[in-house]
Amino acid sequence: MVSKLIRIPWGFLIVLLVLIAFNGANAETTSPFSLLPTNTEPPLSKPETPAQQDATIPPSQSQTPPLASNTQQYYLVDQVRNLADLPRLRAMGINTVIQQMSVDARPASWRSFMQAAKDAGINVVIYPAKAQLRENCSMPYPAGYPDGNIDLLKPMMNVLAEYKNWIGMINAHEPYWSCKMTEQEMAGLKRQIKEYTTQLGRSDIKVWNYIDNIDGHESLEDKEIDQIADVFITWQHCAGGAEGSCEKALNYLRQDRARLNKAQAKAELVWIVQTFTITGSKYARKFTLQELQTVSCQAINVGLEGFGFYTWDAWYSENLVDWPDLHPAIPYISQNCWQQSSEPPPVEPYAEVQIQTPEIQIGKTTQAGVQLVNVPQEGLSGAEFTCTYQAEVISISNLAASNLFGNDPVVAINNPTAGAFIIAIVGSQGYKATSNGVAFTFDIQGLREGQTTIACAARVARNEQELTELASRSAILTVASNLPTPSPTAEVATHGILLGQVVSSKPALITLKSEDSSLVLTQTTQANGTFQFPEVFPGNYLLFAQAEGSLQATGRISIAAGQSLSLTAVTLLFGDIDANNVIDQFDAMTIGMNYNGTLPAAADLNADGAINFFDLQPIARNYRQIGPIPWP
Repeated sequence: MVSKLIRIPWGFLIVLLVLIAFNGANAETTSPFSLLPTNTEPPLSKPETPAQQDATIPPSQSQTPPLASNTQQYYLVDQVRNLADLPRLRAMGINTVIQQMSVDARPASWRSFMQAAKDAGINVVIYPAKAQLRENCSMPYPAGYPDGNIDLLKPMMNVLAEYKNWIGMINAHEPYWSCKMTEQEMAGLKRQIKEYTTQLGRSDIKVWNYIDNIDGHESLEDKEIDQIADVFITWQHCAGGAEGSCEKALNYLRQDRARLNKAQAKAELVWIVQTFTITGSKYARKFTLQELQTVSCQAINVGLEGFGFYTWDAWYSENLVDWPDLHPAIPYISQNCWQQSSEPPPVEPYAEVQIQTPEIQIGKTTQAGVQLVNVPQEGLSGAEFTCTYQAEVISISNLAASNLFGNDPVVAINNPTAGAFIIAIVGSQGYKATSNGVAFTFDIQGLREGQTTIACAARVARNEQELTELASRSAILTVASNLPTPSPTAEVATHGILLGQVVSSKPALITLKSEDSSLVLTQTTQANGTFQFPEVFPGNYLLFAQAEGSLQATGRISIAAGQSLSLTAVTLLFGDIDANNVIDQFDAMTIGMNYNGTLPAAADLNADGAINFFDLQPIARNYRQIGPIPWP
């Protein structure tokens, strides 16, 4: 997202554009075109307006009438880098992603993300980005046009219009603070976007605005609200009191809801909750699971058309993708916080996860299954299930189809790995499922104390031409410890210590993953290249080290309880500026394109603040080297 939330130097924007230019073809596995905010300094709190300085009244005294909204229209995350996360998020209930895309990227990269989101059943709102058009802003709207200018957007919108899951375009970010725009300019941008998308046959596209807060801006008149946007995204980060208390943030939200109601505006309101941290800043503390669920439910109860998590996977900070302990909040909020409609639920097919024993001990097993409910009379010829769980808490095995689709169904299984699996079942010789029942079963074993949501997104076939997405209900499994409480006088070692050193001209990121590639721990090396993980559970792990512009070093380690494992130092090979795992002439071309400059930072291989002859030397020294390099 953006400069208020996380400030990133302009240089990083250029880095990413370079990566896009060289790596757009690799978009089938990750999203290479998410642009970064504008500065790495800790985000600054926006100065409060006079109206907001008084926003400390208790909720009981608030005069805000909540909007009678009973539907969860937008349940979203901001930023998805790994395309494999899209079906995983959909299984947890997410239906929308806000994604930054460079207007200068290759059309193939836009299509790659849109198709992956479409396949996962997720709608997309685009944050179009281009650096250095206006101060403190990565929006692609040139300054100096009172009524706005969307010329840079048109090639991108020509492509996006092909995808029905494209639902919105952002026209402003923090227009009253960092990326300044007038109401006239925002209204002009909305009008032009709506006119152009209508010409493309997409009159359904809505214009979204990262406005920060709606109320308290004296220049914004009621009549202008619907003129500048269809959907407003607001926030006030309150984890650890980063920008004030969460009650204060909720009062801001109540004021925004009241302002829209008073103006009788048609615009929709979306609130995003903080799910990122920045070490060493006031944003260093993350929510606990209980805190995240509580503040999210309180925000939704104000009356929203949408709610989201900022961010899911932005590489410049730790965020929700890195915290499996917070993932259960996503299905919980979806299932428990949104008001239920007063109308009876539609009698439509849905899939439901059922667990035989909802609590097990470490090492013990239970069985689970996924049931299809409200199966239509005409029957279903097959079904596809994409399921997710926390791999560090449980393991899943022995997937088996039942006889719901006949005694001899055709079954394809993508076995459990990295916390996800897929099973597809088709009735043979024209057999169809015509009644409710369990489609498949699987075994669960507890690995570690904790709690996990098991969610299965389902698509069913009524014919051979298409799959239809179903509603789904997840289930929560608790794994309890079966270890005796140690004597107060005897300390029992339950962890090992891992330490080592990386020889590198830049700080390196050390990543520890389980054998199924689930993220376990990360750490950035100290100034002398050393690192230490003081609490590592016993087991086998995959180990990775990489710095900006280097080839990745990787290997396997095993660690036992009470063991202090000191690794052999590894020397990173620099020169892989475009991060394609090979040091070649394309990396040298980047040096040439930016000779005597300072950006992109990835090209400053010796970290002396300038891109020049001395950065060619690491490329020459490591020319034609291919990663990853072995370690330890």
